[in-house]
Amino acid sequence: MKKVVIFLIIAFFLNFIQIGISRADQRSFEEEILEILKEEKIITQEKYQELTHKLKAQGKSVNEEILEILKEKKIVSQAKYEQLKQKAVDDKKATRETFEIPEGLKGVKFKGLWYIDYKSGSKSDNGYNEWSLTRGYIDFRKKFTPWLSVRVTPDIKRDDTGDYRLRLKYLYGRLSLPDFKGIFTKNYIEAGLIHMPWLDFEEHINPYRCQGTMFLERNHMFNSADLGVGLFGYFGEEMPDEYKKHVNSHFAGRYGSYALGVYNGGGYHAPENNDNKVFEGRITLRPFPDLLPGLQFSYFGLRGKGNIEEKPDWKVDLAFLSYENAWGRLVGQYAWCKGSQKGKYKLGGVDIVDERDKEGFSFFGFLRVPWDNRFRVFGRYDYWDPDTDVSGDIERRYMGGLSFDIYKGCMLIMDYENLDYTNGQSDDDFFQTVLQIKY
Repeated sequence: MKKVVIFLIIAFFLNFIQIGISRADQRSFEEEILEILKEEKIITQEKYQELTHKLKAQGKSVNEEILEILKEKKIVSQAKYEQLKQKAVDDKKATRETFEIPEGLKGVKFKGLWYIDYKSGSKSDNGYNEWSLTRGYIDFRKKFTPWLSVRVTPDIKRDDTGDYRLRLKYLYGRLSLPDFKGIFTKNYIEAGLIHMPWLDFEEHINPYRCQGTMFLERNHMFNSADLGVGLFGYFGEEMPDEYKKHVNSHFAGRYGSYALGVYNGGGYHAPENNDNKVFEGRITLRPFPDLLPGLQFSYFGLRGKGNIEEKPDWKVDLAFLSYENAWGRLVGQYAWCKGSQKGKYKLGGVDIVDERDKEGFSFFGFLRVPWDNRFRVFGRYDYWDPDTDVSGDIERRYMGGLSFDIYKGCMLIMDYENLDYTNGQSDDDFFQTVLQIKY
C-alpha cells in the first residue's frame, strides 16, 4: 500500500508540471508588438500570421520587417527609420563583439543527459525504497574540420561505498568519409572508446533507456561501448525532413543503415583479460521508404570470446523488426546467443565459466495520447531462457507505464516492472519514477 501511495503522489507532481509548463508559455516582446499592430489595423491578419509563423516556427527575428511596415504606414519618418535601422545594425555588431568566444572553444558543443530515479520495490523478498542517479553524462564534442571531430563523455557510477565516481563512457575521434555513388552515405569511422553497433541504434527507437537497460543488455549479453574501431553509415540518401522532424532523425538512411566494428570485448568498464578481439555488425534495411517509411528490418551479429582467460565462445544473433510513425512505435526481436561478455556467471556464489546456449524474445511499444501527444503510454515484455539445456529457468519481465515529454528530450516517466522467475524464486518488482534531463 505504501508503494501505491508514493506512486500516486508522484502522479500529482506530473499534473502540476504540465500546468506549470502551460503557464510558462508566454508571448515574447516581438509577439506583443505584432499583436498591437494587428489590433490597430496597421497590418492585416494575413501579415500578422506570416510574421508570427517566422517567430514561432522558424525562430527568426522580425524587427526589420516591423520597422519597414512602420515606415510604409508613415508612422515613423524616413530619418527616424534610417536612425532605427542603423541602431539595429550597431546593436547586432556590439552583441557579436561582446560574446566573441575564444578560439579553442569554437566548434565545441556541450551536452548533458541525467537520470534522476526513484524506486520502491522488493528483490529476493528484501524491500527497498530509494532515490538514485542512474546516469550523469557530461558530453563534450568539438568539430575541427568538416571531416574531423572528437567526443569525450564521462559518466557517473556509484561504487560499493555509496560515492558517485566519474568514469569514461566515450572518448573517440571521428573521421567523416565521402559518399560512395549515392549508395553508402553519411559514412564515418570512430576510433577509441566508441559505440558498439547495436545499443545506440535500439535506444533511438526505444526512448526509455532511463527506465532501464534494453533487452540483451538487461540479460548481460553486452553493453553499449568498448575500445576499438568502427565504420558506420547509411544506405542511400537521408529520409525527408518531414520524417526526421516528426518520426525519427537518427539512423535515417532512406534504405537503412549499417555499423561494423572490431573491439577488445570487455566493454567500457572492464579491462581486456585475454588476447581475443570481438567482431560485431548491424545491418538495417528500410524496404518501403515511400509506402511504409517507418518499417525497418535489422540483424545484429557478434562473434568473439568471453572476457576471461578461458576464452569461452561468445556469440549473438539478433533479428529485429521495428515500425515507427508520429504517434507511436512497435518493436519485436528474437535472439539466439551463447556465452556472455563477462564469460562467467554465478551459481550458488561460485563463478562458473559461461558456455550456455541462450535464447529469448522481446516486444516493446508506445502510443501517444491523442488529446495531448506529450503523454505516451508504453509497455514491454521480455522472455529469456538463460540455459536452453535446463528446464524451469525461464525469466519473464513485464513493464508498463506513462511518460510526459516536458521539453525537447526532458521527460518524466512513471512505471511498474515485474520479473517473474519460474524456478520458484520470488518475483522482483518495483514502482519507479524517473526524471530525464537532456540538453
